[in-house]
Amino acid sequence: MILAIDTSGSLAAVAVHDGSEVVFAGSGTRVRAHGEELGPLLAEAMSGRTRRFTHVVVGRGPGLYTGLRVGLAAASSIGWALDLPVLGFCSLDVLAEQFDGGLGGCAVVVDARRQELFWARYADGRRISGPDVGKAEAVRAEIGAGVPVHGDTALLDGVASGERGSVRIDPGALGRFAAQLVALGRGEPPVPIYLRSPDVTASAGAKSALPGGS
Repeated sequence: MILAIDTSGSLAAVAVHDGSEVVFAGSGTRVRAHGEELGPLLAEAMSGRTRRFTHVVVGRGPGLYTGLRVGLAAASSIGWALDLPVLGFCSLDVLAEQFDGGLGGCAVVVDARRQELFWARYADGRRISGPDVGKAEAVRAEIGAGVPVHGDTALLDGVASGERGSVRIDPGALGRFAAQLVALGRGEPPVPIYLRSPDVTASAGAKSALPGGS
């Protein structure tokens, strides 16, 4: 039985796959409330399961810094407590599977804030470019003409200040993707994919107080 977690987007997503089908699929209801909502989702997902869990699978992002850390920390803690392997994956790969079935050639774009987009390109069920982050114009050029694009496609026309994407990872798709990942042995180390520095940085005063600060 596989437990799958992703907190790269604005809503937490959790799924359980028993090797044949998705037996639990749930997502949060409040934007960027991963810390409050992931625990109850995991409790519901893991309760009453008669078969032993064999793997924990978790999204590595790219995504917003704090939410991403919540999911990765939870997956690592569960893996340690239950002595299970913890496998990571690029969260954009789930969206490619969700929208395209992982069979054709496509690109996926999602809101990255700061008037930027996270993106990746796929062909024959595999990622061939990305993940990366950039402004809409640069992302369009990287993807190229004639490639079907899924996700926050409206933002490819330019992300206005305060404009937000609405794409969400479907927890059912997450569960199916996690089962395929385990079956194919494609898991990666569960470490975050950070494509830029966090929004919060140390102030000049704080830096000067650090050893070696000036």
